[in-house]
Amino acid sequence: MNINDLREYPVASERGGREADFENYVSFLAKLREALDGSDKTYGLTITLPSSYWYMQHFDIKNMDKSVDWVRLQEIPSSLRKKSNPCL
Repeated sequence: MNINDLREYPVASERGGREADFENYVSFLAKLREALDGSDKTYGLTITLPSSYWYMQHFDIKNMDKSVDWVRLQEIPSSLRKKSNPCL
């Protein structure tokens, strides 16, 4: 069984993020990993991160890596962004 967590903008202030979430997210993943490892089942833990450096810089990837099995990068093709957001 696999669990995926998608947090796109934990620290980005323009998206409602908080500075404390840079460390809070690492702590959350560590506690989640501990809980999963303590269960009677085998779980994989993946996270999905934005591919844009502007938002990726808000993640402590080096420390998050200790708790996750896989990191996915989310990319939305520009053609889809333009269709959903006419301001682009």
